[in-house]
Amino acid sequence: MHQYIVVSNERREHLNFKFPMAGYVEAEKVNLGRAVLKGDFAKSCKDCFLRSYNYPILNQTIEIKRQGDFAFIDLPTIEVPARDISFEVVLETDAQTVTPLFSCAMALTYRPENVVFVVGSPRSGTTAVGNAVQRAFDTVIHGESHLAEIIISLVESAQKALLESPARNIDGMLVNEITPADMQMNVIQLLKRLHRQFYGDSLVLDKTPGGPNIQALWLMLRAYPNAKVIFCKRRGIENVISRVKKFPQVGFDVHCIQWRQTFIVWGQAVRLNTRELCAKDWHFEIDQFRLACEPDAITKELSDWLGLSEVQQQRALEYLQYQSPQKTSDYKKALDFDELEWSQEQKQVFIDTCGEQMEKQGYSLGSDYFA
Repeated sequence: MHQYIVVSNERREHLNFKFPMAGYVEAEKVNLGRAVLKGDFAKSCKDCFLRSYNYPILNQTIEIKRQGDFAFIDLPTIEVPARDISFEVVLETDAQTVTPLFSCAMALTYRPENVVFVVGSPRSGTTAVGNAVQRAFDTVIHGESHLAEIIISLVESAQKALLESPARNIDGMLVNEITPADMQMNVIQLLKRLHRQFYGDSLVLDKTPGGPNIQALWLMLRAYPNAKVIFCKRRGIENVISRVKKFPQVGFDVHCIQWRQTFIVWGQAVRLNTRELCAKDWHFEIDQFRLACEPDAITKELSDWLGLSEVQQQRALEYLQYQSPQKTSDYKKALDFDELEWSQEQKQVFIDTCGEQMEKQGYSLGSDYFA
């Protein structure tokens, strides 16, 4: 089986893809679909070519179809060989400049049956959810991974080095023929080899809280286009209280900022990955308060979404009911902001920092938890 990834060389405000930018290829032939150019950039395009250095049989001219301010590029059907390949879609503009529009890499790979990433703000239930899913699949994983943060730094560094190489624009040089998609795909294969080494072929389960791991999801979902992402969240009041107890060396204002920032980067990740995957069902949100008070309902919803069997669902539920990690507070009781033992200065910091996100997420300041 092959998988493919697409890497855009042009700014996305000029370019839209009408197909997922990552996926699996299970047939001998594949047609990805249509790319759409818009605005002045679309008007300046004169000719379009498909170019491949390592599979030149693909080299051909692609017709540009125009309609108003838009230009449409329909990719041809590609016969996929039994090896890794890559190609670029290249434009020639009215100014007679050649611009690589985007590149695509296809690589032989394996496809785990289940891939689950558990993310969220620290102290929001990621450990409980990660362990419950672990029990459902009857497996053992690491407490946290933090591998995604390393892999994404490798991708960013490698692509920057490639594009800035002095030999990049010299014909006959290898780096001249390596595409950004080639570079990204090879780092993705490194990630998958590491997962396979530690977890085998059938399941990848990664629980890592924090903003950096959420920001790295775009690459994880390119590595595993069939992955499911669980986002664990918690009202700011209870989350900050728990953070302060667990990490007293960190300032109160920093805890507030990190809670807010988690929701900001999660919103960005949802918009980006929904667009790139052309799908909306890749993520599932779990609120820690509901998880604590309604474990049966949450477990049923999560199991239906993951496609778990009744036995797997029961294992997850039993963990949540009887073996969840020790809590830093009465996690089933919603607190009232006015009754908190915070100073007036801390309360003002919380309102100034977290108030907007509290409202956006549907949280109240009272003991009813939700607005």
